[in-house]
Amino acid sequence: MSKEKNKDPLQIAKDLFKKYGEHLVKTGTEIIAKPTKLVSVSPIIDINIGGGIPEGSVVLLAGDEKCGKTVTALQICRNAQKQQRNIHYLNIEHRLKRRDLEGIAGLDSDAIHVYGSFKEDDEDGNVVASKLLTGEEWLSIAEHCLHNDPGCIVVIDSISQLVTEKEINANIGDVVGDGAYRLMSQFIKRMAPVLSVNDCILIGIQHMIANTRARPGQKSKGRSGGRKIRYAVDVDLECRYISPWTVGGDDDAEQIGQDIHWITRSTAILPPGRRFTSKLRYGIGIDDLAELFELGKALGFIAGKGWYTLDYMRNHEDVLGIKWEEKQDKKTKEFKPTPEVSKLVKAQGQEKILSLLRENPKYIECLKLDVYDMLGC
Repeated sequence: MSKEKNKDPLQIAKDLFKKYGEHLVKTGTEIIAKPTKLVSVSPIIDINIGGGIPEGSVVLLAGDEKCGKTVTALQICRNAQKQQRNIHYLNIEHRLKRRDLEGIAGLDSDAIHVYGSFKEDDEDGNVVASKLLTGEEWLSIAEHCLHNDPGCIVVIDSISQLVTEKEINANIGDVVGDGAYRLMSQFIKRMAPVLSVNDCILIGIQHMIANTRARPGQKSKGRSGGRKIRYAVDVDLECRYISPWTVGGDDDAEQIGQDIHWITRSTAILPPGRRFTSKLRYGIGIDDLAELFELGKALGFIAGKGWYTLDYMRNHEDVLGIKWEEKQDKKTKEFKPTPEVSKLVKAQGQEKILSLLRENPKYIECLKLDVYDMLGC
């Protein structure tokens, strides 16, 4: 082998540039240096997937019915709207309701485009237009949006309910196979590079179904809609179970939402297998503040139980407006904030301390800054 200096690879590729364009080749350093734009989900979810969802990603939200998959998808859409991204929501199941859209605080419903099968009647009740979309047509719509709207978000709700034209035209009882698996396989192969090039995000919702043929030691549930998409997925969140989120005592407890217990099957940055809980408050969506509060308690920024103190505000006297001062309690010998400080940073019960934070948005900014700084986000 000749010991002459290696040829310049860009010079070697000059004919390729003429054929495909001068931006065909990039060095590894250029790829590393390109800033990654993230779309937030919620504080606890962001921290467990590496800061948020990178643009160019395939996202899967899987779980049982009513576990919060649609709410989480709409939460991502709301945060994407803040980045001026267009939202295309494929309402395949036709289960997206007014309650869902109005139940996400800050979601601009005028700026979310919901696609669906339709039937339009005139004033006399005569059908003037109708269309029942097939699985092939649904995915053609998604493909069109991803090709022609760079930076957009496309939600497929749900992958599990895609029905091919052959299945629609078959008689009940006919064995036609599950052509939706083939459709998704073909779609993902075509769209994976488009997502990356156009900086789009594809969100797919999957149902968990019973595995009636499970043997001892095998999973009793699996995902409907095929496995091919899981080979291309970047962020895969699976709901393990939900539990009630209540306030009040045992006798007067009121359910205000539900805790969603997730496991990461895949993330774009961190190792899989993380288990964590997000907090869904009815009428709000995923409660960012409640999650931030939980993180603040876990990391020691918020002290107490029953009576809570925003201890981290001692480092933000400029925002607090007064000097943080403490006095020693004669009985316990503990040092506690003075009454002047306490009325600004202390409250009894979680709901009251959350109300105190809502009334002082700058307190929230300080807490988020401290939490994210400690966790390196």
